[in-house]
Amino acid sequence: MHRIKTYFYILKDRANANGEVLICCRISMKSARSVLSTGLKVHPNKWNQIKQKIDDESVFGNQKNRKLEQFQAHIYMYHSKLMDKGKFFTIKDVKQCIVNTENQKSLVSMIEDHNKSMEKQIGVRYSAGTLKNYRTLIKHVTKFLEQEFHLNYPLIRVDSPFVYRFEAYMREETKCNNNGALKVLQRLQKVTSMARQIIINK
Repeated sequence: MHRIKTYFYILKDRANANGEVLICCRISMKSARSVLSTGLKVHPNKWNQIKQKIDDESVFGNQKNRKLEQFQAHIYMYHSKLMDKGKFFTIKDVKQCIVNTENQKSLVSMIEDHNKSMEKQIGVRYSAGTLKNYRTLIKHVTKFLEQEFHLNYPLIRVDSPFVYRFEAYMREETKCNNNGALKVLQRLQKVTSMARQIIINK
């Protein structure tokens, strides 16, 4: 079997409203190539194409670079697993392994499911005011993901760096005061904890 190679690059002509562009990864195996979206975005002037990383020593810049390293590690891992099976495979098989992982339940869809369930229990277990708070949560999460990542961001990738960035977003780019931002973070933690518990019990 042939070695797999990765090459990270940005889509310069597809900037969002904040001037950020998507970071993609081209994987190649012999003469075959395929492209994957990392789901990460960066300002073009902070992208170092030679090093294939973000030139930003801030906490968030380092977090994104670590995510790129993890993304690359996952590609090598899936390639290695396919090789261990001792069967013929193509670059499409490697890509499919990654796509299947990324297509797991998204954070937004999980919050939507939570809110639909809550809506059915208004007057029984929950009040209309509580539901309103969780609708505010999904509004903030959606805007954050549109700005920083993408709307299909997987629930399984909600980790500490994600929460820290979301906290900074709440404090810096919304009208929430300190207490309001903390309340939103608490609701996010509650929904993600419940969702993970549901997945474990399946």
